[in-house]
Amino acid sequence: MELHAYLDPGHFRAASAEHCVVVADVRDSTQAIASGHYKAVNIVGAAVIAAVAAVAGGRVPYVFGGDGASLLVPRRRHGVVRAVLADVVRMARERFRLRVSAGVVPVPDLLEMGKPVLVASMPLSPYYEGTLFSGGGLAAAEAHVKEERTDYAVHPERHWRSDLRADFSSLECRWHPIRPGRDFVLSVLIVAHPALNLVEGLRLYREVAVRIAHIVDGLGPANPLIARHMHLALDPRPLSYERRVRTYAPGSRGALGYGVGLLLLNLLGKCLMALKVKTAGVDWGAYKDRAVCNCDYCKFDDALRMTLAVTERQARDIESLLQGLHEERWLSYGLHRNEASLITCLIEDYDTRHFHFVDGSDGGYALASVGLKRQMKALSARPAPA
Repeated sequence: MELHAYLDPGHFRAASAEHCVVVADVRDSTQAIASGHYKAVNIVGAAVIAAVAAVAGGRVPYVFGGDGASLLVPRRRHGVVRAVLADVVRMARERFRLRVSAGVVPVPDLLEMGKPVLVASMPLSPYYEGTLFSGGGLAAAEAHVKEERTDYAVHPERHWRSDLRADFSSLECRWHPIRPGRDFVLSVLIVAHPALNLVEGLRLYREVAVRIAHIVDGLGPANPLIARHMHLALDPRPLSYERRVRTYAPGSRGALGYGVGLLLLNLLGKCLMALKVKTAGVDWGAYKDRAVCNCDYCKFDDALRMTLAVTERQARDIESLLQGLHEERWLSYGLHRNEASLITCLIEDYDTRHFHFVDGSDGGYALASVGLKRQMKALSARPAPA
């Protein structure tokens, strides 16, 4: 993955005025993680993407943020998307006791604020493309939605509809945490100084991505997913997160029946993958290798996000690089070390169209954002470097 090659202003296009930005964020995610509920935080963020994509009327650009998600959807689907988001907010509260802020902001409103939404694609594999967002529109949309007093915010008591429920059927969470091939997994968040313009900011992100890639001997080798370390869970506890989401929908199987079914499916999956069986339309022997490719361990949404397998020396070199740039007032950053990585999966089909959201197993992006926000607050009061 050559992320830096796509961090170029010429690679981005402006989102059409006929679109809306959808944002969702798990509130107080740091406290939830401290209580041991990070997997719940992760699956709620992924559930937003699954539910909105199901009603958006075709494939939509999106990015997973660990404790939330952002998408770009057609404005004509505004009402449907808002109702589905209200159902996701209810699900998060009822099944995980998590509070979610969610909302829909039209692109023209963001343009009036001087915050465009710029979109680019980045091939991740022969089967999947990731989305990059720039321009400041996503951050502005999230700030307005978090106020929850604006017309952009979704309120379940006002927008929920009994005749339009969220569809979580593409969402799966069936893997144990995945050990990296190096010492640990490093969650990295980087935001350029707010005074830098679009061109200056992208130039900085591109340079930082190149230098980090050099430190870790290439972003490809730093992928935290390794096929031989991927193991389907046969323990009901890690499978309970998917069960709670998927049995929320009306007419779904009961919790016990769904849980037993998951155990049997994972046992069957282990056999099919180990024996490299080919069934109608699915090469099970290739599933893990394709999952390694079809994942978002490096991405960009007005912030550079990376989940990297690193050695102790590489982690120290990355921190030294970023600390130097922070002291020179170029950027703010946050880091968090994890023993392994988590994946939450979006399944269109089991052969090639399966995508895997990656985050650190011990707090990941949510805990890296604690240090990032502290630095951003301090840096915003200081001028950008000359």
